[in-house]
Amino acid sequence: MNNQQLLVIKAEEGFVFASKDKTRIFSSVIHLGIKDSKENYIEISVEEAEELRKQQKANQRNQHQPFNPSAYDDF
Repeated sequence: MNNQQLLVIKAEEGFVFASKDKTRIFSSVIHLGIKDSKENYIEISVEEAEELRKQQKANQRNQHQPFNPSAYDDF
């Protein structure tokens, strides 16, 4: 029988969790897995999270632009 407890962490009001490097944004409540730790996360403001999401979307759009041969007309 497994007696391990599920650990739930909650951010303060107006904050959400993010990975330490801020590449992943989570909700304000995280259910930690067996090998996970609350030290793997930081709290950021909802406003900062929204800005990071916008930046991530813009970066994704820039990386997935189709090839444009006219961009090389000067060569």
